[in-house]
Amino acid sequence: MGVLLVIDSFLPWYAVRWSTLEINTGRVSEHAVTASAWSSSTGWSAAILLSLTAVAVRLSGNPRNRPRPMTSYISMSLTVTAVVITIITWASILPAFPAQGEALAFRPLPPGGTQLGNITRNSLTAGPSNVASGFYAGLALMLTITLCLLPAFRRDRSATRG
Repeated sequence: MGVLLVIDSFLPWYAVRWSTLEINTGRVSEHAVTASAWSSSTGWSAAILLSLTAVAVRLSGNPRNRPRPMTSYISMSLTVTAVVITIITWASILPAFPAQGEALAFRPLPPGGTQLGNITRNSLTAGPSNVASGFYAGLALMLTITLCLLPAFRRDRSATRG
């Protein structure tokens, strides 16, 4: 799962899509710019690193001996933290449109050197489909890693009690 998460982290996690209308011809053009988890969000990047660290911690035990219970606690807390950070980062993406009842505000043109649709790291805005499929796959992989570590966590936790 860790290898799949690394691969997924380079797929599009965030996308900006917009349409343009050419007034003379009436032709509508669709545009999109995408960004991976690494280039769009520090939170998502940190969550991926936490998940990979959890996998590494869990696999770092001696293969002949069972991993120590502390290893299970560390890896489980890292994966849960990664999932929480991913969801919080997703939920904190600012809305692109004003709330109902707010006046429309015009945004200035981007500063020189940037173009319409450029994605600025940690300055993401929510739209109808701005989170791309890589995000959903990454979140599913993080949850799968958490679920894969859960039986070992339960087993090691019960071994320390009894």
